[in-house]
Amino acid sequence: MIKIVYLISLLPYIPLWLFFYFKGSTKIKKEMLFMSILVAIISPISSYLWWNKDWWQPPSVFSGVIAPEDILLGFLFGGIAAVIYEFAFKKSLRHSANSHRNGFIFLLVTLIVTCAVLFSLVKVNSFTAITIALILTAAGALSVRRDLIRSALHSGLLTLFISLPFYIFAYFLSPEWSIVTYKFGTLSGITSYGFPIEEFIFWFIFGLAIGPAYEYLKGWGFK
Repeated sequence: MIKIVYLISLLPYIPLWLFFYFKGSTKIKKEMLFMSILVAIISPISSYLWWNKDWWQPPSVFSGVIAPEDILLGFLFGGIAAVIYEFAFKKSLRHSANSHRNGFIFLLVTLIVTCAVLFSLVKVNSFTAITIALILTAAGALSVRRDLIRSALHSGLLTLFISLPFYIFAYFLSPEWSIVTYKFGTLSGITSYGFPIEEFIFWFIFGLAIGPAYEYLKGWGFK
């Protein structure tokens, strides 16, 4: 049972992703696909290089270096977090500023390099590394597009909220799942129903950074 918990707990997010996609405008569809694919690529690589070392290593249905569930997690949450603000507050997109393609690439590289340096050279744990890296990249984008600060904060809170069913499903499927998944010795030790507080902090910071990312890239704003 423990091996299927990760996969089953992600399944409820598939209809949510599809709902957002098919209800969304053409711009929202493009945003969802772009962010879903981007995070789906980064997620398993990050897990292999960093998260699995000292944060978590959930049992997978599949054997191999990279767990397909990590790809699914990145795809679903990347797309949902990118557009959840638009749906929750019924906002439509419009072109309102200059696009920042070079800035987006620079911030993406900054995210990866910062995480790698902090983890490998400074020797902080992977949670601290990704938290600092995401905050830096979000700050970089929002310093240029201050009109996106409110949407970023709301995206963070909404992403945290929608992450909760994952843990509820995992807990009821197998209360022992968190014990075999998380490396509590390198985390804060603060938990809620057996899940480390780092999980919930991460989803807020993740939504904060992902929510305005595509708008920053394309120069879009909200009506």
